[in-house]
Amino acid sequence: MGTYKCENKMKFKRINSIEELKKECEESYDFFINFGGARSSKGITYDKDEDTFSIHHEIDDTFEDVTSENLKKSNIGRAIEEERFYVY
Repeated sequence: MGTYKCENKMKFKRINSIEELKKECEESYDFFINFGGARSSKGITYDKDEDTFSIHHEIDDTFEDVTSENLKKSNIGRAIEEERFYVY
């Protein structure tokens, strides 16, 4: 399991797959993409029946719903592949 430490010594769990994200959505809403010195925070919920993620992009207060398949093609999917996506 990968972790990310920030300046205040907090540790965050890295998300390694879409399936892991689905499980983490049961316990948490707060996620982020790590850009080195900056983060892009996301609020994410998962609807099992529809296999759909609802995403709140906190940077601009926008919302979108995407399927698991489309999430893989998004900036979140790329961040997961590049080991840069974490749960708070």
